[in-house]
Amino acid sequence: QNKKYDLLIQQNGYSVLKSINFDNKQNEQLVIIDKKYLQNGVNSLRLIDENLNEITERLIYNYGTTQANITINAKSVVNDSIVLNGFTNLTKANISASILPEKNIGSDNKQSILGTFYLNTYLENPESDNYVYFDPENKNSKRDMEALMNVQSKSKLLWENIKSNPPKLNFPFNKGITIIGNIKNKINVNETNILSMISIKNKVFEILKIEKDNSFKLDNFYVQDSTVYVFQLENERKQKKYTELTAQVLNNQTNYILPIRFNKLKCPLEKKPEVATIFSEFKLNKNDINLEEVIITKKKKDVFTHNKGIGSNATAHKISDKEFGTILDFIGRNGFRTGVENGEAYIRGTRDAFLEGSPEVFVDNVLLLDFNLLFDLEIDTADEIYIDKSGLGSLRQNSSGTIRVYLKRGKENNQYISKSASFIATGGFSKNIEYKNSTFFSSKEFNAFGTLHWNANSTLKENEIFQMKFPKGNQTVIQVLVEGFSEDGQLISEMKKIEVEGL
Repeated sequence: QNKKYDLLIQQNGYSVLKSINFDNKQNEQLVIIDKKYLQNGVNSLRLIDENLNEITERLIYNYGTTQANITINAKSVVNDSIVLNGFTNLTKANISASILPEKNIGSDNKQSILGTFYLNTYLENPESDNYVYFDPENKNSKRDMEALMNVQSKSKLLWENIKSNPPKLNFPFNKGITIIGNIKNKINVNETNILSMISIKNKVFEILKIEKDNSFKLDNFYVQDSTVYVFQLENERKQKKYTELTAQVLNNQTNYILPIRFNKLKCPLEKKPEVATIFSEFKLNKNDINLEEVIITKKKKDVFTHNKGIGSNATAHKISDKEFGTILDFIGRNGFRTGVENGEAYIRGTRDAFLEGSPEVFVDNVLLLDFNLLFDLEIDTADEIYIDKSGLGSLRQNSSGTIRVYLKRGKENNQYISKSASFIATGGFSKNIEYKNSTFFSSKEFNAFGTLHWNANSTLKENEIFQMKFPKGNQTVIQVLVEGFSEDGQLISEMKKIEVEGL
């Protein structure tokens, strides 16, 4: 009685404080707080006494934003493929989508990205199957969430730690990497010059500030490993200048000083299916060879269109769409040593490098002074490549040969003619790995463990239809799992079953 208490409503760095006094022998007091002061997700309500001791704690969940809606329908089957049409009520969003057979065990553990960010982040005992609390088809989701909050005795963020042991920033937070460099050629200080950093393949265009000492710097930049960037210098009259520069990547090595320790195991209980799936035993005879696939094609004689005046010492290569790697990789597989040193790609002969220099390389009859662009150009963009290792047709005395690359029609080659310098940013973030579906020997195994389709990233716009197409197989009902986020930060998570029989 007659003591002051504080009701603290808190989530992360946001808090609301309301004073409470019990007098005149009151045992209860009604406290009304506008819902607009609650944050989206789990909010912690703590009753604190005059000595900053926690008396009790209660968790509540606030559905603070309207859940995004994704509408997906099976439209038709074209050439034994299912076509799914979908659209969203959001202005702009990015989603990933998994298409699974109806009884695939990958969907038994139903988790939601909303449950990860807004729920489990604050719970001492996280919910593994949390999709039920965010399922748009669950009309009782708010009631189920209230029941969950009642059985959660406290959050994982203890009051004593918040009060006595606030976190300290011992190490700076790394955001991306840093690219620094210096322009070697002389710049007119009386002009306003602009240095552009461009990656055509990754659709990057950055404007860099040039300091008085001709240096430039780009902080907190997320770059994929082994990406080629072209630097182009322009003056205030938009005139391009030849750029000679040096560049390097910093802060691309993170050393973990302390090991990651797990104090206790939190493995979910094993769920045994009602009917066990027994994998087929695939046996080979002694002389059998297991092939993933057999492709039968009719060999056509290569027709070369750029071989006039090339010379008899050159070996001609007709490039098909099934070739892999970059043009630099192809040259390395055909008689030369190739690689990257200090951010620069090189091509060398197989003999002594001191006696034998680099070959002369032409792209559409334009002599290259920079081999970095070959590192960035995929081999399937080339139509024909002629390699002459004799050096007889070279303009330089110590040349190790001549290489002529002719691109397919419609391929842009303006980047080779521009007055620019290039740089290979090594040690960056890993590149995206191309998804490859697993193979199974029976339809029963595929239906239990296989994936019909997976789309890593699709950009959606409001009232704009997006499509997904994949083989139907013997499916009658499919599962569609969609998760993502919108431009304004709303999260998306939906799981749907769609009938495809009879389409």
